[in-house]
Amino acid sequence: PWDAREAQDQEMPLDEAGYRPAVPTRGEKTQGVRREEEQYQIPLHPRSVAALEAAMREMDESFAEMLLRKIDENGMKDSDCYKKANVSRQLFSKIRSDRDYKPKKPTAVAFIMALELPIEEANVMLAKAGYAFSRSDKFDIIVQFLIQRKLYNVNNANLILFKYHQALLGSGMN
Repeated sequence: PWDAREAQDQEMPLDEAGYRPAVPTRGEKTQGVRREEEQYQIPLHPRSVAALEAAMREMDESFAEMLLRKIDENGMKDSDCYKKANVSRQLFSKIRSDRDYKPKKPTAVAFIMALELPIEEANVMLAKAGYAFSRSDKFDIIVQFLIQRKLYNVNNANLILFKYHQALLGSGMN
């Protein structure tokens, strides 16, 4: 079988665009892509690579972008939001500086509670962090119950979650 490490060790000539020629595997066509001084082989036809890159240019806003937008829309200061969410300043700073940051689910929910989002917007924000509420998970049922009843106090939510042995909201302040 073809070994990618062997191919990298061999001196292969670069094409006119500066890429190493793609080596098809198992009948697949590949397109070489140069990124940060490394060579990657993508098993797609060049038109498919272009279509994929076009789709990625049209990505929706990220969790971090939605969070910052919602803070502004609610007329909150950043510090008010992360304190209300029981999230450390350091973690908030990390989220603010990295558009692609994916928080843990309890952290994302803590911000949802701090922003007092209705369940529809909570579902959207949670999806942007890569999560969803499940009807088969105690944590999710408790959080949905609280949001639907507009009980947004993170400390009270944590008392309820603690009683049912579930993860607590926020990252803590320690």
